[in-house]
Amino acid sequence: MRKKGNSTSTKTGSLPHFSARILSVGEIALAPHQWEVPKSTSLFWSIYIPNRDGLVLGHGKGAAEIPAGSIGLVAYGSSAARDNTADINATFLHFDVGGYAGIVLGRQLSKIAVIPAKKFQPQAA
Repeated sequence: MRKKGNSTSTKTGSLPHFSARILSVGEIALAPHQWEVPKSTSLFWSIYIPNRDGLVLGHGKGAAEIPAGSIGLVAYGSSAARDNTADINATFLHFDVGGYAGIVLGRQLSKIAVIPAKKFQPQAA
């Protein structure tokens, strides 16, 4: 902890504290290419979790394949292009990160992030 005048603050790393407002949550069953959006810009933050391989987020050099069970994180203002090349079910979460923290986080995450499913698997002892 560091002292600031008469108050005490805790540094928690490079991410600012933030609050999020949930806009929508759900799961959708998709036939191949049903979710095709060739080019657009995201108006909110999104998380996508497909149940099988075949989800592609972004376009061109910024495209990212999201493997089954992995998380695709799309920041506000980044590419919202997407397509599904197979029958999949996708869980999604759309949310807003308000205020200055949303701007800072958006700058830190300027492209689609993929968090592998293995990060969520229980570790064998």
